Amino acid sequence: METFPGETWQQRWRDSTADDHPRSWSDLPASWHAERGVGTSSFLPSGTLHLICGDVIRPSVSWLLHLRSPNIRSRMELTRDPDGYADLAAVAGPTWSSHRGRLARLQIAVLLAAKGGRIRDITVGDCLELRSTEARVYRFGGTGRSLFYSWLKDLGQFPPDAPHTLRDVTRHSGQVSVTGLVDRYQLECTPVRDLLVDYLAERQPSLDFSSLEDLSRILARHFWKNLEELRPGIDSLRLSAESAAAWKERVRTKIDRKRQPDGTYTTSLRQNYIDLLTAVRAFYLDIAQWAVEEPSRWGPWAAPCPIKANEVSHRKRESHRKARMDQRTRERLPVLPALVRTADDELKKAQIRLEAVRAAAPGATFTVLGETFTKARATDGATQSRSRPPSTRTASGDRWAARNAEPSGPGPRWSFSTSPASASRRCWRSATTQAPDHQ
Repeated sequence: METFPGETWQQRWRDSTADDHPRSWSDLPASWHAERGVGTSSFLPSGTLHLICGDVIRPSVSWLLHLRSPNIRSRMELTRDPDGYADLAAVAGPTWSSHRGRLARLQIAVLLAAKGGRIRDITVGDCLELRSTEARVYRFGGTGRSLFYSWLKDLGQFPPDAPHTLRDVTRHSGQVSVTGLVDRYQLECTPVRDLLVDYLAERQPSLDFSSLEDLSRILARHFWKNLEELRPGIDSLRLSAESAAAWKERVRTKIDRKRQPDGTYTTSLRQNYIDLLTAVRAFYLDIAQWAVEEPSRWGPWAAPCPIKANEVSHRKRESHRKARMDQRTRERLPVLPALVRTADDELKKAQIRLEAVRAAAPGATFTVLGETFTKARATDGATQSRSRPPSTRTASGDRWAARNAEPSGPGPRWSFSTSPASASRRCWRSATTQAPDHQ
């Protein structure tokens, strides 16, 4: 880095442009080593990690998230702010060493590496920046990553009016502008990025925000971002047959969330593949139509549509959907008698539990059907109503939703659970294990 201008190593790091290319940053120093025949590029990851932990350079949050180093968390904990980490561990308690806890510690390490300072110097704005960057960088949007914020808030370093959780901010932050919808995908081709912003702005008056967000995701992420990854440097909507075919093949499948034991992900056919093609085809046709009306604005972007009309036929999709529904019906019919029997058994057990709860005194611990429960004590002046079942907890501390034992709507809620959906899944699992008796 000493060959780049700057008074500090951080300035030289910025001038090297390595921070602007998180996926291919190592190509620059590797080529430098190869040209001069000095050093070896195999030490680049570990050497860069030492510079980061020593606060010699501070890469951007996006660069650090792309790094995916297995050692940055442990190294940062050893070299940075030991007192702050000790206070944070005391606040975290048992969750410190859990899977979610290790993820939260990695997020804090990223913030320290990018911003410098100590743990108590982290601000709410830093946390928001990290979460918004994770949503762009990670394949699945970086879900379930707010524990680190709860730790920092419990540490007492945020102002009293700070959001209780980051989920509150993301849920109630309002609608994002058209520019923000497109920029979340960090498109490299600025002219096409500007075109997508203009196109979505034209469509915005006729769409609700949810539809506008879906359309921006299809055009910016599934269409153009994929093309940029397939054909680096692409800057035209006029696609070759090979590029169009490669893009269609790529979006035809999606990566499932479930990770395999070897660390890889499985793929499956994308159910909304036809919808993606339809939106992209409409984009091309709209541009062509608008080019006739405003040639100076839209004419330069008019291009042949790479998607033919017969490729977006919904008849085949509906046929496939019906086939899947029929197959599910055929798979479930043999276990229907077992499902009915299991549901009836679960309902009877729940009713027995409910009667035992009502018969028990407030605060009493009792056992029914091999399970131990504790009935909550009534508050001062409170009266017990049969229309509202009493609060009861199991021996493990979980709350038992007694309302699930009472009829609701056309049928009962059968099982010890907090939702009809989980009760239904429980009955299906029980039924399928008994299915051979009915086949």
